[in-house]
Amino acid sequence: MIMPKVRHKHDERWLDEKFTELVGITGLNHGKAIAEKYSAVYEVEYELESTEHKKHNRARHEANSRLVKVIRGLRAKAQLPTA
Repeated sequence: MIMPKVRHKHDERWLDEKFTELVGITGLNHGKAIAEKYSAVYEVEYELESTEHKKHNRARHEANSRLVKVIRGLRAKAQLPTA
């Protein structure tokens, strides 16, 4: 299964569910691209946080929020009627 390389261990089950859903909507290649983007966002946000004990929280929040937004958008797009 597709998983972002950079992630928090407490998010692994949730990420597995989300990426399974994502691959079902968009296919494997798109899922891989989104996993790479997730990892990049996680790394950037982690480094931007200056307070050590807040680093993972900021990175998790931003990467997970973006993932949810992408999936919601793709889910809505997949449900649009075709003419």
